[in-house]
Amino acid sequence: MKQVYLVVFTKGKVERFNQVFDSFLSEVALEKPKTLARLSERFEVWLSECYQHKPHSALPDKRSPETAFRSDPKALLFMDLDTLTDAFLHSEKCKVDKSG
Repeated sequence: MKQVYLVVFTKGKVERFNQVFDSFLSEVALEKPKTLARLSERFEVWLSECYQHKPHSALPDKRSPETAFRSDPKALLFMDLDTLTDAFLHSEKCKVDKSG
């Protein structure tokens, strides 16, 4: 059975990631990858070189996000596959008006 891991970022990590993700979008727009495989490949390289291993001035001692994440003393919590699958079964129909 395939294992599924869900990593939840906290403490501002998501917000920071979203801020710099635009640089990936700008970079990849220049190449315009033709396949999902190529887009994924470019994203993995960008994620490693331009985000995970790059020192960030907002982190203590200008650590990289990967170093900060790995040094967090709180253990990761993993969900079993059935619980995770059930979590994504919820659906809801909503009517959206012009105000959003």
